[in-house]
Amino acid sequence: MAIPDNYTAKLYVVPEIAYLQNGVNGIMVADPTDPLAYANPAAHLLNDDAARQQLVRGCQSARNEYTVEKMLNRFTEGGSARPK
Repeated sequence: MAIPDNYTAKLYVVPEIAYLQNGVNGIMVADPTDPLAYANPAAHLLNDDAARQQLVRGCQSARNEYTVEKMLNRFTEGGSARPK
Protein backbone atom coordinates (compact mmCIF):
# COMPACT_ATOMS: atom_id res chain seq x y z
CA MET A 1 0.00 0.00 0.00
CA ALA A 2 1.29 3.46 -0.86
CA ILE A 3 0.80 6.01 1.91
CA PRO A 4 1.23 9.73 1.16
CA ASP A 5 3.47 11.67 3.51
CA ASN A 6 2.27 14.47 5.73
CA TYR A 7 5.01 16.99 6.60
CA THR A 8 5.33 20.48 7.97
CA ALA A 9 6.72 23.27 5.80
CA LYS A 10 9.57 23.92 8.26
CA LEU A 11 13.02 23.28 6.83
CA TYR A 12 14.42 21.41 9.83
CA VAL A 13 12.50 18.22 9.16
CA VAL A 14 13.81 15.08 7.50
CA PRO A 15 15.61 15.29 4.14
CA GLU A 16 12.70 13.62 2.37
CA ILE A 17 10.92 16.96 2.42
CA ALA A 18 12.95 17.93 -0.67
CA TYR A 19 11.08 15.30 -2.65
CA LEU A 20 7.60 16.06 -1.41
CA GLN A 21 5.31 17.82 -3.83
CA ASN A 22 2.35 19.16 -1.92
CA GLY A 23 -0.86 17.65 -3.21
CA VAL A 24 1.03 15.37 -5.61
CA ASN A 25 2.84 12.80 -3.44
CA GLY A 26 2.09 14.09 0.04
CA ILE A 27 0.59 16.87 2.08
CA MET A 28 2.58 19.83 3.39
CA VAL A 29 1.18 21.63 6.41
CA ALA A 30 2.21 25.18 7.22
CA ASP A 31 2.08 25.17 11.03
CA PRO A 32 3.85 22.30 12.82
CA THR A 33 2.35 23.40 16.15
CA ASP A 34 -1.27 23.08 14.99
CA PRO A 35 -2.64 19.54 15.45
CA LEU A 36 -5.55 20.34 13.15
CA ALA A 37 -3.10 21.21 10.38
CA TYR A 38 -2.22 17.50 10.38
CA ALA A 39 -5.61 16.11 11.29
CA ASN A 40 -7.74 17.91 8.71
CA PRO A 41 -5.84 16.71 5.61
CA ALA A 42 -5.63 13.20 7.05
CA ALA A 43 -9.37 13.14 7.73
CA HIS A 44 -10.02 14.49 4.25
CA LEU A 45 -8.00 11.67 2.70
CA LEU A 46 -9.80 9.08 4.80
CA ASN A 47 -13.14 10.36 3.54
CA ASP A 48 -12.27 11.19 -0.07
CA ASP A 49 -11.24 8.12 -2.02
CA ALA A 50 -10.52 10.08 -5.23
CA ALA A 51 -8.17 12.50 -3.43
CA ARG A 52 -6.45 9.63 -1.65
CA GLN A 53 -6.00 7.67 -4.89
CA GLN A 54 -4.56 10.76 -6.59
CA LEU A 55 -1.90 11.01 -3.86
CA VAL A 56 -1.27 7.26 -4.06
CA ARG A 57 -0.59 7.59 -7.80
CA GLY A 58 1.78 10.48 -7.06
CA CYS A 59 3.58 8.35 -4.47
CA GLN A 60 3.90 5.47 -6.90
CA SER A 61 5.35 7.79 -9.53
CA ALA A 62 7.77 9.34 -7.03
CA ARG A 63 9.04 5.97 -5.84
CA ASN A 64 10.15 5.22 -9.40
CA GLU A 65 12.02 8.54 -9.62
CA TYR A 66 13.57 8.62 -6.14
CA THR A 67 15.29 5.27 -5.97
CA VAL A 68 18.51 5.09 -4.01
CA GLU A 69 20.38 4.27 -7.22
CA LYS A 70 19.02 7.29 -9.12
CA MET A 71 19.64 9.65 -6.21
CA LEU A 72 23.22 8.40 -5.79
CA ASN A 73 23.85 8.85 -9.51
CA ARG A 74 22.60 12.43 -9.35
CA PHE A 75 24.79 13.15 -6.30
CA THR A 76 27.90 11.65 -7.90
CA GLU A 77 27.27 13.68 -11.04
CA GLY A 78 27.37 16.84 -8.94
CA GLY A 79 23.65 17.43 -8.77
CA SER A 80 21.06 17.14 -6.09
CA ALA A 81 18.97 14.11 -5.20
CA ARG A 82 16.00 15.80 -6.79
CA PRO A 83 15.78 15.62 -10.60
CA LYS A 84 15.81 18.85 -12.59
